[in-house]
Amino acid sequence: EACKNNDILEMLIRSESRGGPQVVLTIQISAQGGPESPLTVVATGMSGIELASCQVSPKQSLADLKDALAEDLDTPVFTLRLVATTGQLLDESRNAQPLSEVFSETFRQD
Repeated sequence: EACKNNDILEMLIRSESRGGPQVVLTIQISAQGGPESPLTVVATGMSGIELASCQVSPKQSLADLKDALAEDLDTPVFTLRLVATTGQLLDESRNAQPLSEVFSETFRQD
C-alpha cells in the first residue's frame, strides 16, 4: 500500500510539472493595529467564495503562509497559486520574503 501511495505522489509531481491541477487563491490581507500586529488573511477561490482564513505574523514568510493554507485546505502546497488583490502572482521567487514586504503595496493602498 505504501508503494501505491508513492506512485500517486509521483503521479501528482509529474502532473504538476506538466501544469497539472492547481488551486488559485486570491489573498486578501488586513492588519489591525501597529506593524507588529497579526495579519488577517482570507483566501478566496476563483468563484469569490472564502476557502480559508488565518492569522499570521507580518514577520512570517510567504512560504509559511502557503504551508498554513495548504494545511487548512488539505491540499499539497505545490498545487497552490496565490494572487494578491493587486493582481500580482505571488510566486516561489518571493517565498523567503516576510509577509510585511510581500504585501507592502497592499498596506500602502489601505
